[in-house]
Order: sequence, then C-alpha cells, then structure tokens
Amino acid sequence: MEVIKEKCHHCGKEKENCYHGFIAMTIPIPEAEAKIDKWGRENWFKNLERTDLTEEESKELDGLCTYDQLLNTVGRGVQCNECAIKEEELYEKYYPKINKGYENI
Repeated sequence: MEVIKEKCHHCGKEKENCYHGFIAMTIPIPEAEAKIDKWGRENWFKNLERTDLTEEESKELDGLCTYDQLLNTVGRGVQCNECAIKEEELYEKYYPKINKGYENI
C-alpha cells in the first residue's frame, strides 16, 4: 500500500495521515497575539473606532482585524498532527476560557 503525503494548510509541509475536515484558516500566531495583548485582549477591537490613531496604529489594528477573521473562519482543509497539537497548545495559552467545557464533546 502506498503512503499518501498531503500538504498541511497551516505549515505547508508534506505529511502523512493528515486530518481532512473543517479547520480554521489560521492557527493562533504568537506575534499577532502579542499585538492583541498590547491593545487590550478584552477590547482591542474598540480601538478601531478611534479617530486619534496614527497611520501606523490604524494599519496595525486593520491587520489584527484581518487576523481575527482568519482565526474565526473555518473551511474544509488539511491539517497535520503536529499543527493540530500546536493549535491546541496555542488556543490553551491565548484563549483558555474558550477552550474550557469542550473536552467532553
């Protein structure tokens, strides 16, 4: 039997035994999460309505808005086991309250 390798949509590497199903468009990215922390994890998005921001600050917040959309949009995809483990660890680190309660589903 031939082993099939497929390209993981998150890391881009060719891997065996990948998961096929609905996955987020991106897994949490530590650099983007650091920017969310800088602006305030609970209400960073409220800064999008401010009129006193510099052009650089506006671009940073626009980038976070795009990142947030990617993080919360799912579609059919391929994910390797290593990325699934990394994704779970990053969600636990940055979104622990969201992860609680889903262990038994």
